[in-house]
Amino acid sequence: MQTKTVRQKTEWTPRCTWSPARARRTRVKASASAAQPSKRLFADVSTKEQFMKAVAMIEASKMLPETAAPAILDLYRNYSGAVVSSGVENAETVATKMIATVVDRVLLQFEDPYNFPSFHQRMLEPFDYYDFGQQYTGNLVNFQQSYVGHLERWADVARYVEAGDNVVLVANHQTEADPAVFALLLEEIHPKLATDVIYIAGDRVVGDPMCKPFSMGRNLLCVHSKKRIDDIPELKDAKIKQNRRTILEMAKMLAKGGNLIWVAPAGGRDRPSAEDVFFPAPWDPSAVELMRKLGTSAKPKLHMFPMAMLSHNIMPPPKGIEKQIGEQRVCEFSGVAISLAEELDLETIARNAPEDKEQAQEQLKDIAYQAMEKEYWILDAAVHKKEVSSHLQQPFPSKLPLKTGA
Repeated sequence: MQTKTVRQKTEWTPRCTWSPARARRTRVKASASAAQPSKRLFADVSTKEQFMKAVAMIEASKMLPETAAPAILDLYRNYSGAVVSSGVENAETVATKMIATVVDRVLLQFEDPYNFPSFHQRMLEPFDYYDFGQQYTGNLVNFQQSYVGHLERWADVARYVEAGDNVVLVANHQTEADPAVFALLLEEIHPKLATDVIYIAGDRVVGDPMCKPFSMGRNLLCVHSKKRIDDIPELKDAKIKQNRRTILEMAKMLAKGGNLIWVAPAGGRDRPSAEDVFFPAPWDPSAVELMRKLGTSAKPKLHMFPMAMLSHNIMPPPKGIEKQIGEQRVCEFSGVAISLAEELDLETIARNAPEDKEQAQEQLKDIAYQAMEKEYWILDAAVHKKEVSSHLQQPFPSKLPLKTGA
């Protein structure tokens, strides 16, 4: 048996067509200015020379902060290097077009900033932000070294959501690309889970101009985490009010049923240890308890699954938590993986919980975290050591090399 490696990635052209009929069909319409920003320096860029010329024009025009041009060039070098290492054909052109589109969309956020409501639905027209994010991250994923754990549990999740129940995934969180990683790994077997999942999103995801175009392609419930709520003291009251609005919005959604919600109880991304080993960050017990309380208060049944996410190689976060917006974006071509632990038996956990409320929350958090952590190290062994457990599979055949007979 011989295996022929065929990279199936292609140059990306943003889908940005519009008609009244299509606009009526889309779930959320971006503004007209979102489709046609006034300065489209990067709109038709396809070569490195054109890209560098456009960056120089930005720098000369003073339309962005002084740090913007160096940051754009740094991202371009990082992303291009990762795409080249993937082995994709025409790697430089693929990377150049992709980063040009990123910068085009980021420029818009300086000209016409999008403000995220408590519940944001993914924008598909006139510009398809979902496809944009999938293509950007897909170029960084080594699917040959990527895995999904426990397909039977994902089938259960899909069945529960289809039946009108609510499913909450309590997960670790590693990179800004995690929503795209989730969708890329599941879109061929559970396309509705890939597109319809709702993420609990924090400040940076909806506030950093570099993040916002990617966030606009996802369904988000927007909150401010405990880690960042005091960053700007004068905004603390407004952040608390938005959190309350978001909780009310979530309660309404859960009451209707049929939701898949992903929450990261750590309130941020996992960080490397001093030895450069990534461990799942500690979870906030009140975050897990809030989802349990809201979910069990609604009439539709709640199913809560711990989920492990391994993605840190493709876009490693900074080693420390940075309060300032505008972190360096490092990119690598690497494998990624997700897996579900067994569904939590919330009734049994509640029956055996301590009477003290804080201790009960801590116990629930510990049970969920430990189940996630067990799956996480199985994923780590598969991606980094090629020790692949039997419950890990690769349910994305179109993204794998074609196989030919001997």
